[in-house]
Amino acid sequence: MNFKTRTPRSKSYLAYIRRKPCLIINCKGEAIPHHSSAGGVGIKCSDYHTIPLCHIHHDEIHRGQTTFLDKYAIDLWRVIAGLLESYIMEKS
Repeated sequence: MNFKTRTPRSKSYLAYIRRKPCLIINCKGEAIPHHSSAGGVGIKCSDYHTIPLCHIHHDEIHRGQTTFLDKYAIDLWRVIAGLLESYIMEKS
């Protein structure tokens, strides 16, 4: 059998992330969704694994995600879980 997996996508969730402020405290930049991890070679991770970052911080995280998360003391999976929870609550 040949099983093809699909990466979860959601235009609604990405729009929700764009409405959030940049994750970095005191940053006034307009947020864009940052896909937090790779989904495989040439494949983005799920849209549900995104965090809001302005363009400056988005560029910075691409220079080294672990260093970025340590610098700003961010627990990535806690942030993602919190965003998903607030999104679900907003939709109900």
